[in-house]
Amino acid sequence: MRKKILQNKIRLLCFLLVMLIGLVMFTPPALAWSENSYEKKLAATVDNRISVEAELNIPNYVGTLKLELPVEGNVKETDVYVVNPKDYVSAAVEVKLTGADCPIYYSYLYPTGFEYNLDAGFCGAFQGGDGYSSKEGGEVRLFSGLNNGQVYFYYSLEPLGYDSLEEMSDDVIEENIYQFWIGAPYILVLYDEDIEYFLANDEIRELEGYEWPGLRELLTGASTSGTLSSTNNFTVKNTYTQGQFADVSNQWYADSVKKVYEIGLMKGNSVGNFNPEGTITLAEAVTMAARLHSIYNGGSGDFTQGSPWYGVYVDYAIENGIIQQNDFNDFNLAATRGEMTYIFASALPIDELVQINKVTSLPDVKSGTRYHDSIFLLYRAGVITGNDSIGTFSPETNITRAQAAAIITRIALPAERKSLDF
Repeated sequence: MRKKILQNKIRLLCFLLVMLIGLVMFTPPALAWSENSYEKKLAATVDNRISVEAELNIPNYVGTLKLELPVEGNVKETDVYVVNPKDYVSAAVEVKLTGADCPIYYSYLYPTGFEYNLDAGFCGAFQGGDGYSSKEGGEVRLFSGLNNGQVYFYYSLEPLGYDSLEEMSDDVIEENIYQFWIGAPYILVLYDEDIEYFLANDEIRELEGYEWPGLRELLTGASTSGTLSSTNNFTVKNTYTQGQFADVSNQWYADSVKKVYEIGLMKGNSVGNFNPEGTITLAEAVTMAARLHSIYNGGSGDFTQGSPWYGVYVDYAIENGIIQQNDFNDFNLAATRGEMTYIFASALPIDELVQINKVTSLPDVKSGTRYHDSIFLLYRAGVITGNDSIGTFSPETNITRAQAAAIITRIALPAERKSLDF
């Protein structure tokens, strides 16, 4: 199809919706949720290119499964959003664009449907529905089963004189068009008859062989204790003793080091030091953000490392929208304070970073500063306090492990956030 050819040519700038929804519990009778919808307002800047405001709606929303999903030979810790529509028209992901500062072009959409086999897991195998996107918004309508629920939008930095993607030549697309998406990678569409079959057989038709952990409990309203997405999931999992790290005693960061170690977000080195003044690499920053996201969503924060050691964390971060595919070329480089804010701010839903400070300006962060939005988000939430009494941030300076410990502790534990008076 032309759409598949175009996707191969387009330089992907993914915009992953921060859609980390708590697992909703329902009471019998089953199917009592059919009038529920998931709705969310969004605002984000995609790689400093396009700023977007949008409203998302997923009708007939049942809840969210947090699964280690086998996909094309790999295991991905991800969310699967479950819906129970009454007809094809209501099996949808709908997006209304309320603001965008670049031209967006009409395009037909063909979401992918997944099949399952024991060797490779879930694989994209067929057209799972249809849809469109435009400057006003878009939608995808999905078939029964597991489908991709991303609504792709195609834009250029300057007007090109076209209304739709179909009017453009391949050369124009390759040279000028970018894309972002809003939605979710995995939507499980279950009609009433699909649910009845699953409850009777513990299988979903056409997806036989996968067990769907937690689905029965979600559908019947049985207890799913411990699976809610919440900062309450950050509990003590490691015991911190006095002198745990030889280089941490009573410094300003000592309490943050203690807390971040206890909740499993940072560790020391092999010789018993925390190395508070040492830098962190981009790989280490992504690792901390992946642990943060996993624990927040009811996971353990534990990952099985491969080669390179950070690969599993990077894959998880891309899959869950913490970073995008082409954000960084070398994860072994030291992370700057600006890069750290971008990575950490994306690990939790924006709703968890509630504004408590009215910070309207910073001495060294201007409108064109890279990661401007993430920096101000964390200042206003009381996560970042700055380097001095006027809030200087130093976005291009490398971040230290002590600073990272303080910042990630305040993200995970809202009680640790700081009020500012500048």
